[in-house]
Amino acid sequence: MLTKQEINNICDSTDLWGDNFEDIVAKALIATFETNVIELNFVKKKDRLKIEHVLSIRKKDLYIPSRDRIVISDSGIKTSQQFDIANDSIPENGFIAYPTSIENELNGYYLNMGAFKEIETLPDHWRRTSKGRLFMHWCIYVNAQGLSGNRSFYNVDEKGIIRACDMKGYRQIPHLISNTLKAFNGELQLTADRKFCWGITANESNATATIGCSKEEIKSLLYARSLPLTATGRKRPILHLVEAHRRRLKNGIDINIDNFLKGVASVEMDGTKFTVVPPSILLKSISDKKKKD
Repeated sequence: MLTKQEINNICDSTDLWGDNFEDIVAKALIATFETNVIELNFVKKKDRLKIEHVLSIRKKDLYIPSRDRIVISDSGIKTSQQFDIANDSIPENGFIAYPTSIENELNGYYLNMGAFKEIETLPDHWRRTSKGRLFMHWCIYVNAQGLSGNRSFYNVDEKGIIRACDMKGYRQIPHLISNTLKAFNGELQLTADRKFCWGITANESNATATIGCSKEEIKSLLYARSLPLTATGRKRPILHLVEAHRRRLKNGIDINIDNFLKGVASVEMDGTKFTVVPPSILLKSISDKKKKD
């Protein structure tokens, strides 16, 4: 059993707000612009990622969960996963990115993404394995050469049990089914979890990505914006925001976040617009406070 301090140490060491924060934001925004799609030969042709799929998926806000969020990914049965429907409602769609630590001098960078949406019927070459709601899920892989990916389909029954659909006349690889099943369940959970999380949405041209964060990190964003301008008269870049976060915590400086949210909740840093997004469960209370004031 981990102690509270050990858990805090893990979260501190893996949180997005480290020295690579700027890289993570850039990767996410670049990935939403990418149009070069590499079809995977080992995937059935009808289920390979193509440019029309990419154009449809990228209309959705790309969400990068904070790494301190917990996903329960094992139901104890290799052929199924379970979503906690007692405490959460199953989201109808989602688009999530996973920053990875894999570095490769030739490929430049890696970013894994997953996209899902509820559907009415399966393609002809797929069949159900149980009753329930149907979902299409894309596993998408990004590197310097472009995008590649494949789709799978899932049933989610009234108890939240998730089972992979079968492909007719095609033997799927068991460990790949297990891995994509876990990925889909995790993405359902993290998307549903967004309503409890603060976020910072980065917007550049038509590219949009939201980085999950804590209330303390939102305060750091505001603190960074209150610091002096650079010698050229510009606000400092994203990495300065991270340093401001560390400095604010070290000095114990506090900021009234409620006053900020009553006004303009957006700032611009080095050409990228950042908008503070409160947890959806707080939106009503924030709106009520604005009306009273």
